[in-house]
Amino acid sequence: MEHLRGMVSLGAILFPFNVPGTPYGRLTAISSELEFQLRKLIGRRRAQPAGSDLLSTFIRTHDEDGSSFSDDELLGLSSLIVSAGYDTTAYTLTWTLFLLSQHSKVLGKLRGKLRGEPPTAAQLAELPLLEWVIKESMRVLSLPAFLFFCIAQKRFELGRYPLPKGAGVILSPLMTHHLPELYPDPMRFRPDRWQSIQPSLYEYLPLGAGARMCVGGSFAMLSLRILLAMIVQRIGFELAPGAQISRTISGTALIPKYGMPMRLLAPGTVPQRSAVNGDIHELVHLS
Repeated sequence: MEHLRGMVSLGAILFPFNVPGTPYGRLTAISSELEFQLRKLIGRRRAQPAGSDLLSTFIRTHDEDGSSFSDDELLGLSSLIVSAGYDTTAYTLTWTLFLLSQHSKVLGKLRGKLRGEPPTAAQLAELPLLEWVIKESMRVLSLPAFLFFCIAQKRFELGRYPLPKGAGVILSPLMTHHLPELYPDPMRFRPDRWQSIQPSLYEYLPLGAGARMCVGGSFAMLSLRILLAMIVQRIGFELAPGAQISRTISGTALIPKYGMPMRLLAPGTVPQRSAVNGDIHELVHLS
């Protein structure tokens, strides 16, 4: 996440020079360390390519003519996964577990659907509630607070609003997902709403939309459903009493400002709710 913050840091954008102590200098140092560690990992995986992890899969992948990824190409793919896939998935799960801890009836229904072994990719289609929980979490506490910042190159109209040349335009999934004309009672966590709604790409866009939609969106949704199913099946959890749950923007992402303190419980335990402190109530109604 430090790498992501550096890439969108205003200081790094306005002063893109590798001077020690500056935001761009810190970004350069972090990027160099990330490259060093990833190249070491690529070397280890090439030496033992039989693993089941994603990097090993990339190493074994080849075209019809037998050509495969170079180390530089593997570095680019791995860096993309670390920068755009790891933290985003982790924080989405964090918000989802928080919401489930505050909605024990939803959690109970989900547990009732997740009996036995973790679902396979083929079985996920038979678990609509699992998908609804994740989609609703990504709606009410959308990880991307905003996606793009564009500067108008000429005067134009955006809907009914005339904008002059040089105007800044920000696309915010967080704001779109809280529009009551699109989502009635938008500050409520209601996974069952997905049983009857079908928003367009530009009405529900936690992964972007159009030509700039997240290239790993399908993989992210698959990962989230499998991971959440395994967590719900294997452990119980509840928010720590007196927890301060506030939000902050890191780069473009909405994340917990003070972390998400949870207590681990026996599998199947119903979480006990206690008062939630912090400004998260400005985005979601928990009562």
